[in-house]
Amino acid sequence: MRRGTRPLDHSTTTPAAFQSPSTTTTSYGLPAPALFIDNEFVAAEGGATLPVHSPRDGAAFASIANGSVADVDRAVAAAQRCFGALANPGGGG
Repeated sequence: MRRGTRPLDHSTTTPAAFQSPSTTTTSYGLPAPALFIDNEFVAAEGGATLPVHSPRDGAAFASIANGSVADVDRAVAAAQRCFGALANPGGGG
């Protein structure tokens, strides 16, 4: 181990704000794959996922949510709503 580094502590839990909506976890104990849209974790349309491969040996060790065009549209609409609220915090016209 390099000087000044410490081993990863796998005993910690993910804060509630960063947990996906599903109670399903991966074989590594990670939350189920989800997209963060409109300030919440949501499954990709149709539950699509992509495997994550290790650069060391090419083995798939996790999966990530595979967002669709509809997922992007939802994210853009949420961002536009948020930007509108930030651009006009008083709510007036």
